[in-house]
Amino acid sequence: MNMTKHALSRLQQRIASVAPSKKYDDYNFMYDMKAGSILRAQQTKQKRWKMEVRLSLCSWRRNPRKVKIILILCPKMKTIITLWISSLR
Repeated sequence: MNMTKHALSRLQQRIASVAPSKKYDDYNFMYDMKAGSILRAQQTKQKRWKMEVRLSLCSWRRNPRKVKIILILCPKMKTIITLWISSLR
């Protein structure tokens, strides 16, 4: 899955701030997405997809951090347009 520059910068701003190594990048994010669970998916009026995903961050070995992320995907579900965190535990 590809990420736009905007989504990548949002990822670095939001998730990297809670990752202990401060080096949480798109590779780590895609690794976590493979083990993540999709909670909800719906198509918007603009034919984009809005998905809510629960992730465990791989950079937290001792105390895993659980994050709920909302993704906006392109109509073909190949590119993440933007993302934001809805909750962090």
